[in-house]
Amino acid sequence: MIVGTETLRDPAALSAIVDAVRAAAGPRPADCALSLDLKDGALLGGVPAVAQLEPVHLVGLAWDAGIRAFITLELSRVGGGGGPDPSLARRLRERLPAAEIVVGGGVRHAGDVETLAAAGFDAVLVATALHTGALDPSAR
Repeated sequence: MIVGTETLRDPAALSAIVDAVRAAAGPRPADCALSLDLKDGALLGGVPAVAQLEPVHLVGLAWDAGIRAFITLELSRVGGGGGPDPSLARRLRERLPAAEIVVGGGVRHAGDVETLAAAGFDAVLVATALHTGALDPSAR
């Protein structure tokens, strides 16, 4: 399950969300990821209690609640052709070296994917570059 900051109503509810997902999964393993939905580096949140948080602080709360995977999605870069901004993801990697970190927003071509992979991120979210053909999934 992926919980986006745009839909998170209360950071204190993260533990309850993790518990509910794991209980619903039964014997199958289930994990939660937190998507840090950002606009110009600021968290997008449905309520001020989320939107006013420093992203790294929210990630610390999520880690304490049992979340081990994080997506940084800079929406101001989606489809803009300006390239990704991995600065928040770097800060997360420094704070939580064992976390799974996915970077999204602004990926233009294979060079961006290679740069992000070389920086140690676990995955890259790509959309526009695939739709426009700028990134060919069959090319190596």
